[in-house]
Amino acid sequence: MTTDAFHVYDTTLRDGAQREGISYSVNDKLVVARLLDELGVAFIEGGWPGALPKDTEFFERAKTELDLKYAQLVAFGSTRKAGVAVEDDAQVKALLDSGAPVITLVAKSDVRHVAEALRTTPEENLAMVRDTVVDAQPFAPVRGAFSLPLRSVPSPSAKDRSDPEELR
Repeated sequence: MTTDAFHVYDTTLRDGAQREGISYSVNDKLVVARLLDELGVAFIEGGWPGALPKDTEFFERAKTELDLKYAQLVAFGSTRKAGVAVEDDAQVKALLDSGAPVITLVAKSDVRHVAEALRTTPEENLAMVRDTVVDAQPFAPVRGAFSLPLRSVPSPSAKDRSDPEELR
């Protein structure tokens, strides 16, 4: 990967596969990843290992079948579940087992989403993020899989609402 300040992060293999009528096979995903690499894309989000069997298979096969020259493969997933230790969380284990050198985590920032979707407290939500980023380090087969510098990208679909009064 070059050291320029601008890098393309491609989500075709995960987000693009969610479009109606699109269903990539694992072979399709491997072909598309090679093409994206040839185009010079810096980050290729390969899918959500552990959540979708096809994505888990893609990452397993990518270990031996992809020889990326420019891109880094990215595994997408969520933080540990509420009330589950990071070392016991199957989703976090699948992310680490993917072998991807980069992991993108999705986490909730809106207190309504924390309460309604995750059914937990804001404090536990922050602990879920911290634990997944910090405590998963010793379990990462790829050293530095969650290393700093961390980049936080707020979701464009929801404002961060840390003040419960703002929800009224």
